[in-house]
Amino acid sequence: MPGRSSRGTVCRALLLVLGAAGCGGGGSVEPTVPTTAALNVATVSLTAVGQTAQLSATITDQHGNAIDSPALTWSSSNGVVATVSQSGLVTATGSGSAVITVSAGSASAEAGVTVTQTPAQIQKVSGDAQTAAPGQAVALPLTVQVNDAGGGPIPNVALTFTATGGTLTTTAASTGADGRASTGFTPLGTGSQ
Repeated sequence: MPGRSSRGTVCRALLLVLGAAGCGGGGSVEPTVPTTAALNVATVSLTAVGQTAQLSATITDQHGNAIDSPALTWSSSNGVVATVSQSGLVTATGSGSAVITVSAGSASAEAGVTVTQTPAQIQKVSGDAQTAAPGQAVALPLTVQVNDAGGGPIPNVALTFTATGGTLTTTAASTGADGRASTGFTPLGTGSQ
């Protein structure tokens, strides 16, 4: 009966091997699927060209668990107003509105961006220190530029010019696309402006 005993041992060993294979990692692992996305803010307000704001995203899977280091894609609906880097850094490029979108797989979230350039400085551009005879207009217009805090020119700003010792061609003007506005000047007295 020694043959029978060794056959039984082989059968038991084979069953142990098959049992271990059936209990082990033979099944498939469910893939992590990005299901929802959220941004740290819903709106961003910027007041100067070049100003930035950092956005961050949280992506969760089908079980509601946060996904570590998900592959994100960032985009802006209007690059003339705001751009966004692939790390979520928003940069103002001009006045207006834009929507920043982050996506991971089919999950996405949005934040509205508003850029409203705020005047921070009026800079003399040209026309200063001219001379002219009384009653004669100076040769070059008096030109100023309105800038935001980042030094970006601001269009469509209403300005009021005032003068002493002479008259102005116009006392009210709006800045152009370059942030500049001008007026002429005619001295009444010594002719220096």
